[in-house]
Amino acid sequence: MKKMWGKSSPWKTEPAFWAWVRGCLRRSAWNRHPVKLDVLKKARYKSPLGVNGKEVWTCKCAICGEEKRQTECQVDHIIPAGSIKSVEDITPFVTKLLFVLPEDLRVVCKWCNSVLAYAERYSLTFEKALDRKKEIARRKK
Repeated sequence: MKKMWGKSSPWKTEPAFWAWVRGCLRRSAWNRHPVKLDVLKKARYKSPLGVNGKEVWTCKCAICGEEKRQTECQVDHIIPAGSIKSVEDITPFVTKLLFVLPEDLRVVCKWCNSVLAYAERYSLTFEKALDRKKEIARRKK
């Protein structure tokens, strides 16, 4: 395989290249995945969370249990798809990302999904990651 990163490439580092590959797969295939879209469609319902109590599509987060607007929710893999750091990682990533059934997925709010990603990235429990994310948010204010 050719080296796709370096001085003459838009990707200055190998991790930047693999992040681009992962993002392409997520944007092109995952965002339009029929099972994902069906899970979201079945989980949503109308609720008066809009301006002046207007009904909007909402979902209940599978983790925190809060009701959120559909735009504030995401479909999450219960078993994470992982990351891509080499050519060998592509097949396992695509398999975990795309070969899913409805029971492999859950609807979560964006906040809980960010905590899950943080926990996975730093090998933490959800609770520990939640504490750290809250502390980071507090310090930013």
